[in-house]
Amino acid sequence: MTKTKRPIWTKWRDLTTENLNSHWSQSPGVYYIRLVTRRGDPVPIHRILGKDPKGILYIGMARIGADGGLCNRLWGFWTASTGKDETPHGAGRKWRRLLSKHFPHYHLQYSYRQLSRVRMSQKLEIECLANYQKRWGELPSLNRAGVEHGKLGMKR
Repeated sequence: MTKTKRPIWTKWRDLTTENLNSHWSQSPGVYYIRLVTRRGDPVPIHRILGKDPKGILYIGMARIGADGGLCNRLWGFWTASTGKDETPHGAGRKWRRLLSKHFPHYHLQYSYRQLSRVRMSQKLEIECLANYQKRWGELPSLNRAGVEHGKLGMKR
């Protein structure tokens, strides 16, 4: 019998109650949020150095314990972005208050990578943010921390 490997990043899923409940993970990890059309096609976003064809709006990280792992962070983003709860997820609140009204016929999707340790999540988040900033000249719209010399520029 061959051993199957778990994919590094999950496939993109619509950010909905059903998907969050069906793909529950309390492990640490890193996740992406993107903007898509009703058909699920990514919405290209203009950046300083070009157009991001994947429509990435946010790159985030989940710890364990009080922070609740991947599902709780994604759930927090979703409830803040829809106004169902005023969770402390700043990116979700920023989406709802500033951007969602400009994209009424679009929706959000997420993809994540589970990791075994929080330290690995922190390192991967920094790497993902740095790579995005290097490629596009800026961070995704909903991120607020800068990346300098391999460290997050602001604490969350």
